[in-house]
Amino acid sequence: MCAQPAFAAWEFHDVTDDSGEAYVGTVLDDSGEILLEIYCDDWLPGMVDLTLYTGEAHDPDSSYADEGVMTVTADGASSVDITAFFDDMDGELLIYTSNFEVDNIVDVMLLMAQAQQTIGVTYFDRAYRFSAEDAFSVIERLATDCPAE
Repeated sequence: MCAQPAFAAWEFHDVTDDSGEAYVGTVLDDSGEILLEIYCDDWLPGMVDLTLYTGEAHDPDSSYADEGVMTVTADGASSVDITAFFDDMDGELLIYTSNFEVDNIVDVMLLMAQAQQTIGVTYFDRAYRFSAEDAFSVIERLATDCPAE
């Protein structure tokens, strides 16, 4: 019998405060160090951000590609390609996309919501794997609660 990695389930957070309405859906990989986040707020109603916090230090001396293709896969089968970008926040390397820059982020969210076991994300030479547990309910809640245009 082989041991399988223990993944964390998706979580929904209402992060609304005095500055405005905001919601986030998150999931950690099995290492507990890589975070996948879907975020929306009322600052730009209708905008959805998808951010992968890599846990890697952003190297200011490195030359990162301006953009690339992020492939999101559900259960190792169905996949959607989306344009994404490297970014940094407080010295951490991020992989980021939003429906401000691309027009198929809804396709990615639908794919993730339909996943039954795992959600894979690849970007250049990086590959990450997350649980699909509770992805449907969290993404459905984001679709319902996120401020619309």
